[in-house]
Amino acid sequence: MKILLIVGLTLILGYWLLLLMVPKKTLLHELIHLPLFWLNHVKSGRKIKYSKHAYGSHRKQYLLDCRPTIINSNNELSIVYIHGGGWRFGKPEHFLSNARFLNELGFRVFMLSHRKAPRYKYPAQREDMNLAIKAVSDLIEGEPKIILGGMSSGANLIAHLLYDRQQLEAIGLSTEIFKAAFFCGGPLNIAVMKPSRVLLDFSDNPKTETFQKANPFNYIQAKENIPVLFIQGTHDGMVPYRASRTFYDQLKLVNANTDFFTIDNGTHLDACSWPFRADIVSEKLVAFLSEG
Repeated sequence: MKILLIVGLTLILGYWLLLLMVPKKTLLHELIHLPLFWLNHVKSGRKIKYSKHAYGSHRKQYLLDCRPTIINSNNELSIVYIHGGGWRFGKPEHFLSNARFLNELGFRVFMLSHRKAPRYKYPAQREDMNLAIKAVSDLIEGEPKIILGGMSSGANLIAHLLYDRQQLEAIGLSTEIFKAAFFCGGPLNIAVMKPSRVLLDFSDNPKTETFQKANPFNYIQAKENIPVLFIQGTHDGMVPYRASRTFYDQLKLVNANTDFFTIDNGTHLDACSWPFRADIVSEKLVAFLSEG
């Protein structure tokens, strides 16, 4: 028993030393902070009630419908949110803290699941977005008024949903149903990212047509007017700052109604911790949603 106690204390001490010593802007820094990130998500997402709806035949093709319990002017708006996880990990049930936070503001929240890489590469995830948004529009009573949101890889898919008009038109929808969007730590211009295994398992080789189609940056058009908020840390160890900033810079040329919030010395997880961390990031998001 004493040996087990010593081993346990040694592991805990070693973990805390890593938390303190590993520099930001590295993948290792993000990874060693993930356990605390997940713990906070689980703790703050408890007791959220939702209904589950399939939008396809695959077990990952479903969505969670989380309804608010308070009544205010935000009730007429719905938020479609996609979690992160490198296009391969996680599920909506792991991110119910996001739904809780947004429900408390009065928004109805739809949490989308999708088929995962590496078994399913792009455009499988994009096809899932088509099916999911059509299901969402059918579930909403009356005219859909949707705010889009996503973190990390989910932000990438949200950008596809918002800016690839051809795909929307193919399912009988238009961008008019979207009232605003927010991206947290999003790989929105994958052309400026290192071709990691995680990225290639989603998008294929950078020299391929599939890669070009998987890059949301390539769908920005001349007339964009939907309000957008970008949240990105300067010391993100998973998604480089410029992968979000270059997208914003290009979008800003055609859409003045955009805002880029930089988290100085902020990490990838800092951009995605607003559901359980009361700080300037959560304040910025709440202010944006209030304006939208």
